[in-house]
Amino acid sequence: MPYTPPTVNYSATIDGTYTSLTGVQSISISRGRQRIADPFPQSSCVVELIPANSYALPLAIGQFIDVRQTNSGTSRAFFAGRITDVERVYDMPYNSITGAAPGDRIRITCTGGTGILAANYSAVSWPAGFFVLAIGYLQSASNIRIQSESSAATVSAQTLTAGALDILNTLLNTSQKVVDDSDLKRITTTYGGEVFVYSNSPNAVTFSDTGSGFAMRRVEFLSSAQNTFTRVNVNAAGLATQTSTSGSAPYNTLNMSTYNGNTADALSLSSYLLSLNSTQLQAAPNIISTDTNVAATCTDLLYLCQTGPIYGYVGSPVTVTFRGTTTTAAIQGVSGVFYPDYAAVTVNVAPSIGTPFTLDSTVFGILNTNRLGYP
Repeated sequence: MPYTPPTVNYSATIDGTYTSLTGVQSISISRGRQRIADPFPQSSCVVELIPANSYALPLAIGQFIDVRQTNSGTSRAFFAGRITDVERVYDMPYNSITGAAPGDRIRITCTGGTGILAANYSAVSWPAGFFVLAIGYLQSASNIRIQSESSAATVSAQTLTAGALDILNTLLNTSQKVVDDSDLKRITTTYGGEVFVYSNSPNAVTFSDTGSGFAMRRVEFLSSAQNTFTRVNVNAAGLATQTSTSGSAPYNTLNMSTYNGNTADALSLSSYLLSLNSTQLQAAPNIISTDTNVAATCTDLLYLCQTGPIYGYVGSPVTVTFRGTTTTAAIQGVSGVFYPDYAAVTVNVAPSIGTPFTLDSTVFGILNTNRLGYP
């Protein structure tokens, strides 16, 4: 199927009248993190376009931006958020009659749901081993709610009164969870959108250099010093640090901040994270890049989470086949750039915490099976 760039639509309000922008030259979208030990930054989008003579609604901070294949509430979204900055860039030479130049641009910077969250909640609670389904609503122009899957987790029963971002941070740091924005959908006035917290997306992804799954344009690996841990310190708020180790010093240490309810839970989480060290011995990539010229449907990886069913690929399990070796991991972040004639997508992939980066000389031709960063 030939590549068709998505539409960029904007409105003064959620569920308002969305107008498509013309002259779009590029759309850059970023969600998620690079490594499993990194914090989650807010999702973002930058749109660059050739200025028009006029706009149906003046572009302004606070308006809502919506990027999807068609300007329709039923079309799955690549990005949905709010404008945080509008910049006009002037170029030379220009036409003295029209006052414009071919190189003139407008750059629109936007943030997704994680950058819009506000307001406080009172006595939000969830039982042990269970995440609350929905944590309430923000009754404001930017209605955003936090939603989490119902699944077993290393967590004690907790009740928290705090701001939305504090609660989101608590959910993420209680156990291995990921966060991703939801499609605002524009089909309901009950709420404008959601921020999802879950352990993994149900959508499995395959990358391969053998013709099955998404073809890859570029693959990058991390050294074991960045990707292998022999000691895990779990720093639970208000509790003594709980440590699990394997082997002997010197250790490569992972420090995790959590909100476990007691030291037993924190120690259990520490042991669990360390135990993942032995689950996979093959090298797993950290960055995989592709584009629509080699993988026509790769932009699917940029779809946001939606309810019923959940789409979105941050947290998706990944199978990667590269030069004769197949490994499994999970997507931690995804970014992409849409141009008028093609789109490029990059995913940040991380194996489970503690997975060693082992180099096999029969496959990669260097260092036998030594782990980089170790004697």
